[in-house]
Amino acid sequence: APGYTSPEVIQKKPHAFPVDFYGLGITLYEAATLEALFTDDNEKNIKLMENLALHRANIPARFGDAFVDFLNGLLKFDPKQRLGSKGINELKNHAWFKDFDWRALEKGDLQPPYVPSIEEKQEFRPKQRMENYKQIRRASLQKIFQGYQYGIAVTENSKKSEHNMI
Repeated sequence: APGYTSPEVIQKKPHAFPVDFYGLGITLYEAATLEALFTDDNEKNIKLMENLALHRANIPARFGDAFVDFLNGLLKFDPKQRLGSKGINELKNHAWFKDFDWRALEKGDLQPPYVPSIEEKQEFRPKQRMENYKQIRRASLQKIFQGYQYGIAVTENSKKSEHNMI
């Protein structure tokens, strides 16, 4: 969706898993601030993305400095510099997770802080699914995925029958 897409995808460059870490950074920012980081079309945002540096004042105080540092790491323009580009342990070992029990998570021993009731789940699903479907099907959103297939990027330099693996 616009505003969640990494710079390398917008620029139709070959890419790999760091695009997901960029999307995670955008999602965490929005969860913390309840505001979109980028609101215009992605093409207009590319210059903003290149120089992006979130400041402490932009994030509610309850999230702390480690969270701001974590977001800035995830939102690096260059995917090779992005937090997590050297592997998932880069994220797991970040200061923001210093008190998180990864072993308990892996063993399935952690309990979620909130579990919605069946009534809440049923009430949410139909409305949200329809809204998600409408958002995904917008023509302006679909155009950014032209030339892409699942796991394959078709580049201008490739022949019609050749595909470059992402």
